[in-house]
Amino acid sequence: PVHCVAVSADEELVAAAVRDTVQIYALKNTAHGQIGVCQGCADNPAGGHSGRVESLCFDPLTNMAGMYTLASGGDDMQVNLWLIPPLPPVTATLVTRVSPVGALRRQSHKVVAMLAAHKSSVVSLSCDGTFLCSACTNLVCVWKEWRVRNAEHRRPVLRVQSNPEHRLWHEGLVNSICVRGGTAAIGCAGGRIVTWDLENLGLPDLNMNNCQPNLRRVLYHGGRVESVDLAPPHLLIAGGKDHFNTSGIISVWSLEGDTKSERVATLTPERVEGCAADVATVMSVALVQGGTRIASIDYSHDPTRSVTVL
Repeated sequence: PVHCVAVSADEELVAAAVRDTVQIYALKNTAHGQIGVCQGCADNPAGGHSGRVESLCFDPLTNMAGMYTLASGGDDMQVNLWLIPPLPPVTATLVTRVSPVGALRRQSHKVVAMLAAHKSSVVSLSCDGTFLCSACTNLVCVWKEWRVRNAEHRRPVLRVQSNPEHRLWHEGLVNSICVRGGTAAIGCAGGRIVTWDLENLGLPDLNMNNCQPNLRRVLYHGGRVESVDLAPPHLLIAGGKDHFNTSGIISVWSLEGDTKSERVATLTPERVEGCAADVATVMSVALVQGGTRIASIDYSHDPTRSVTVL
């Protein structure tokens, strides 16, 4: 089964996690088919993931060589960074093998990094132009100097990091992260959404007791939060369960100033036609069409899963 997916910022590539590997596909030009696979191999000192891949995200930026950076988090407590080459011409070989240390030896400038500061499965990843955030249990690690920079090296270089810029501690288990424009939104199992101003954090280890109030705000969604998304500078949405954990809801928030926030709407997805049960939870949400619409993946006990645009 596919555990999770990620789409590149230019919508050219889609990555799909299957067991301990990540398969790379061309999204717009289906003639390419599967163009790569991220996994361990004999030439790979990093070894790939030794357990199931739980989370994925693409860097929104490409490097000077036009290569994509993909981050993958697994239940082996690791985050691996993979360099994915640009799409080849349709007439070229369609399937290539991508390794975090450059199994494609013709492209010896590839570099890999491993982020190793986690104590359990890495359940969520998100990044913007500056920060990468990774979540495990109630901890979110914030990485600032995480990108693979030395693209011109003639030999592959493996870089291991174990000291994130910040460690953000939460009262409940973290299910979802979204990072946009220097702001991180964290969705927690206990019904809270926590936002952090990543640009201005000071101490390396922060929680609700030692953080300046203007750098952190807490919003109350209701029940368990499964997914969050941001459209800077002011719009945040969260999907999950209601206060009684019986129905799926989407909460919509307006964020203004340093601390002011307002819940502007609570949306309840309708039962899908032909489905015998109401929506039990909203598994995933995303702002689409420039933040003017919301796409959600809903789950009911029928069981039926569907994509709904509100």
